[in-house]
Amino acid sequence: NNTLPAAAQGTFVSIAAGRYHFLGVNPAGRVVTWSHSYSLPTALEAPSAVSIGVIGIAAGENFSLALLADGTVTVWGQGSDPV
Repeated sequence: NNTLPAAAQGTFVSIAAGRYHFLGVNPAGRVVTWSHSYSLPTALEAPSAVSIGVIGIAAGENFSLALLADGTVTVWGQGSDPV
């Protein structure tokens, strides 16, 4: 089954992909994240800091970044990988 989670279905103004995870910024400036396991795409939680005002995103192998409208950057993901 390759159906996307409900949160990942919609309109995005920006998208990014890591090794097994994906990010999208919706028109309201909120980050939506999901991953793809071997069996089923799964919705993921993004930090509350990226719930509004996101103007850019990027993804590494196991981490994600969001640029907020105020110029700050929020980073989350696996802590063992250098950023």
